[in-house]
Amino acid sequence: MSNKAYPITRHFKTRHLQWLRCSGYLFACIAMVGCGRQLCEVRGNLSIDGKQAPAGLKITFTPQKADAEPILAMTENDGSYLLIDRSGRRGAPPGDYRVSVGFWGDASVNPPGLSGLKISDGFHEGTSTLVCPVRPGMGPFNIAVTKQ
Repeated sequence: MSNKAYPITRHFKTRHLQWLRCSGYLFACIAMVGCGRQLCEVRGNLSIDGKQAPAGLKITFTPQKADAEPILAMTENDGSYLLIDRSGRRGAPPGDYRVSVGFWGDASVNPPGLSGLKISDGFHEGTSTLVCPVRPGMGPFNIAVTKQ
């Protein structure tokens, strides 16, 4: 074998290794970012003492995992709700969530239909014991609360 072939072979191996290294980095980045996290659609109806809830109530799904953010929904005129995450996508990642029902702020920012409504303490943020297991393909998660 001639000495002249050696630099070409070495150049080929070097370029090939560089290409493999770059491909590996690209694959790792795609794997970390992914095509987005899997979301499961979460919808249902909220009733208060057996009656359809008014529009404008806040429903909070707080993940049991400490490093995840709560996901919110607002009741519609028919008492229905649909979870939407911060990026505007429908649903929540699979997992167990503590569910609470409340108001968006003080009375001045809530719809008039909510004035005078008091929800039982067992459904407030921080004290709610209601848990929803969010799973792919789950059906509606209906919430029944009581007045205080």
